[in-house]
Order: sequence, then structure tokens, then C-alpha cells
Amino acid sequence: YTLLHACSLISYVTRFTEEIFSAMISLIEIVAAGTNIVNVFLGPTTIGAKLWSLLIVSLTYILAVKFRELRTSDLLNASLRQQLSNYGVSIVIISLTILSSLVTPVFGILDVKYLNVPTVIQPTWVDPLTGTVRPWIVKAFGYAKPFPPWAIFLMALPAVGGTLLGYLDQNLTEVLVNRKDRMF
Repeated sequence: YTLLHACSLISYVTRFTEEIFSAMISLIEIVAAGTNIVNVFLGPTTIGAKLWSLLIVSLTYILAVKFRELRTSDLLNASLRQQLSNYGVSIVIISLTILSSLVTPVFGILDVKYLNVPTVIQPTWVDPLTGTVRPWIVKAFGYAKPFPPWAIFLMALPAVGGTLLGYLDQNLTEVLVNRKDRMF
């Protein structure tokens, strides 16, 4: 895209397209968050873990909003307010994660679900025949049996679609984030 200066094409996107894209991103994030919260309450966890999760979710939201509102307040100096409001969500998430990992063992709440982080960074596909992990460089012509050359050309159409989707996602998100009337 840089070679062809294709990013300049994003200037032809209308405000309506930006609003639709913004609504889709918001809906996806809200549904994902809501699904995770519902799964905590429907899962086989203790009531303590459920209440703790509800408390952490509520605190995360409230504190993130308060950090955002800090930008327009009279507390602290302007540059510190700006930095705290810019990084408020990250500060809240990191702080509450540390708090949760320290407090839950003290109260005996041991079944709180945390994000699963792998211990090793490696590709996730394991060859079912040999049990070995796929190498980082993917073989274009297949692993267990030869991949037909005509199928590589057939995959060009979905690849173009995926490339366009990635382009629109990156550039529309940048336009939305950097728009002056979007600043809180």
C-alpha cells in the first residue's frame, strides 16, 4: 500500500461509512464483553468468584470512565491529566489484575478465570500424524499430501477480500481514532 500510496484512498470514505464501521466495532466489542460476563455466571464457579468477577468488571468500567473524565477536570496539571486519561484504561486493567491476583487467594476465591497465556510462543497447529508442531514458515504445497497448484490461484480471491478487509479495518480505525470531534 505504501508503494502505491493507497492509504490516500481512505479520504474518499464518507462519514456514513465511518459511522457504520464504528457501530460494527462497538457492537462486536460489547457482545464479546457481555458473552464473557454471562459465561462467568453460567459457568461452574463459586458464588465468590462470580461476585468478585462482577466487582472487577464494574470497577474496570467505572475507573476507566473516571480516567477519561480526568482530561476535563481541574486536578493535577494539564500534561499529567492528558497522559493519565490517555493511558487510563491500561492503568486500570493492569492495576485490577494485580489486585485480583493478590486478593483472591487471601479470601479463598481460587476459581476466578484469568486470561490463558501460553508458556511457549509457537504455532498452534499440531500435525495429527506425527504430533509435531507446524514450523513458522508454512509450506505452500502442503504437508501430508501435495497441495494442488490450481488451488493456490483459487485462493487469490479470498486473499484479496482479506487484504481489503485488513486495509479498511486499519485505515478506518485510524480515521475514527484521530478525528478531532472524536476526542473526549
